[in-house]
Amino acid sequence: GQATRADVTPLVPACAFHGEADPTAVLLNGRLTRPLAAHELGHTFGLGHASRWDCTPSCDVEEYGNGFSTMGGGAGDFNAFEKASLGWLGGVTRPATGGVHEIASIERAVAAPQALVVTTARSEFWFESRGVTTPSYLGDSTQPPGVLVLAGPSVDGPESPYPRTNLLLPNPSGSRRFAYRPGEAFVDRGVFRVTVERHDASGAALRFEWLDRVRPTRPVVTSARVRGRVVTLEWLAANDGRSGVASYTVIADGRVRAQLERRAWTTRLSLAPGTHRVSVVATDRAGNRSAAGTRRVVVRG
Repeated sequence: GQATRADVTPLVPACAFHGEADPTAVLLNGRLTRPLAAHELGHTFGLGHASRWDCTPSCDVEEYGNGFSTMGGGAGDFNAFEKASLGWLGGVTRPATGGVHEIASIERAVAAPQALVVTTARSEFWFESRGVTTPSYLGDSTQPPGVLVLAGPSVDGPESPYPRTNLLLPNPSGSRRFAYRPGEAFVDRGVFRVTVERHDASGAALRFEWLDRVRPTRPVVTSARVRGRVVTLEWLAANDGRSGVASYTVIADGRVRAQLERRAWTTRLSLAPGTHRVSVVATDRAGNRSAAGTRRVVVRG
């Protein structure tokens, strides 16, 4: 890639900015500090600001509100979401079922997973471990180590309560302490819970569990076109506003014929001559299965 040029000018008090960046250059206004240089270099890599979702009292984005990431108001390392977007993260864990998962602290380069990522119907949540105390960029506050929760819109598409990605969420137990300590839990009500089982400088153990017990709606089979022995089946997507639809199972005469990802709403089946009962069942991420949408299909010999 193209090299980035960095220039430090004499301080110009009339200029409100500390630093500016474009894809190939960084300009620092009379200041040269590690957090400022890292922040502006982050912009040249394509990173945006590490913001915070502030709901005191009305909800809004505080642009530099993440007091941990150098892309926000912190003097610490990039966060898990940012490192993943740059290909610098050791890996992520995306739990499908309940259990305890280990993640390594974000401040060191390791091959182990460094984030737990939970996708739901409306939002996506990133859990990361901070192993050290983090001062603010201006040195006027500090944040203790612990587990952070970042949120943004889901890949599923329905409207999320979070207007953009990479938003630090508050800790209801911590006042202005955003990191979760052992014994504290993040809960997306009716969807999932993540409890901090252990935390130290090296990482954290997180217990994940689905709380979603609601089945997706029944898929509606809209068409079953027969051409020779090939049946083209189409259906309307099932709805699930909690964990979100994960997959569809296509069943013919009681036998599973296809397992399809959540964005697939059509498939082809080869069936013998005769009358068949074809069904589609939606399964959400929490493992809840919908009632079957069915269709009677006649294949002529």
